[in-house]
Amino acid sequence: MKINAFAPVPVETLFAPFQAISNLAAEKAGKLANIQLTALETYLAVGINQCKAAAAVQSPEDLQALASKQTELIKLLGEKAVVDLQQLMLLGSEFGAEVQHAVLESSSRTFTATH
Repeated sequence: MKINAFAPVPVETLFAPFQAISNLAAEKAGKLANIQLTALETYLAVGINQCKAAAAVQSPEDLQALASKQTELIKLLGEKAVVDLQQLMLLGSEFGAEVQHAVLESSSRTFTATH
């Protein structure tokens, strides 16, 4: 097989990886925004509820009840933060793997198109 390193390569073949990566980036950006918005809604709701609960304290018993709920709330928020972080890590891993796949796929197409 003769290899011609100077054979013209179709423009579509050259730009295919960039287009694939741009599409992946747009898709993952949308998913990232959804993760962030969901987290924001959750944390804002918790914050608002905490403000309302603190405003409703009228006695030492109310304060003690509020304080006892804080431990459970902190535990739940910690668990939520772990889940959110796992989602972000998975999204990043998926993006990296998909970019790598797109680049490898397009480079093999470029090689076969020129040889």
